[in-house]
Amino acid sequence: MSRYRKIDQRVWHDEKFKNLSHDAKLFFLYLLTSPHSTAWGAYVIDDLYIQADLKFTQTQIKKCWHDIVRNKLANRCFETQVVCFPNWFKYNTPVNQKSSIACIRGILDLPKSQVLIDFCANSQWVSEQLANLNLTPPEKLDDEQEQEQEQEQEQEQEQEQEQEQEQEQEQEQEPGAAGKCPIKKIIELYHQTLPSLPRVKSQKAIEPKIRARWNEEKERQSLEWWEDFFQNEIRTSLFLMGQKTDFCANLQWITGPENMGKILNGQYRNKNGATSSGNRNFDASTRGALEFLQERMGGQDNEQE
Repeated sequence: MSRYRKIDQRVWHDEKFKNLSHDAKLFFLYLLTSPHSTAWGAYVIDDLYIQADLKFTQTQIKKCWHDIVRNKLANRCFETQVVCFPNWFKYNTPVNQKSSIACIRGILDLPKSQVLIDFCANSQWVSEQLANLNLTPPEKLDDEQEQEQEQEQEQEQEQEQEQEQEQEQEQEQEPGAAGKCPIKKIIELYHQTLPSLPRVKSQKAIEPKIRARWNEEKERQSLEWWEDFFQNEIRTSLFLMGQKTDFCANLQWITGPENMGKILNGQYRNKNGATSSGNRNFDASTRGALEFLQERMGGQDNEQE
């Protein structure tokens, strides 16, 4: 069986793929090419393997599964741990009859679940091969089995949500804990450092994004990092400060996962040594000091005359 997997380069322009977070994109490519994957686009994968291979936390893994399933790039049965890729055979069609038979046998040997049944029913290639081989596709689960799987999945999801809530509460209670994000102070820094950019109107609306960016990297878990970020990555950028086009950034846009990644990768830095005149938008105290100096200078000129 081939060890190679075909991934169309157009995936980078696919809207579903572009909607994924950076973690979820890596996660999806891992699922397609991992050492546990198969030539028939469906296999059993335990989260512990993913954790060991990608060094992701359980929280990251749960978020990635949610992101990928929500965007319909893959389906997962959390009871049987089977993952299926709906468009697998569109890009990885077996090259001969022997390989085709091996793929069909591999699919039929997997634990039965509604996810696997849907995978077979919705794949034209699988349906044709089953008919050619006079084989019966996985049968629909009876109502009792389906209810049991749904109940077990709901219980797992409830347990996961409870664990996440407990972890968040523990982090908030621990003084100086890395996960405790000073959202209000970050917003204040944004207003102080970038007074010309749109102000934050609703802290509640932006809290999840700020907290997510804070927790993504250890180095971001300090106010000094955020002050440096606003000062050296945002304030110096002609584009982000609205001095190049009609667009100007706001904190909601800046803290988006893809946008922050692009900013940190230097995509919005000025070319040809151009500098932003963002510092012309002084805060109230600086403007007041300049007016005072101008009055003093004017007074001195009058005295000399």
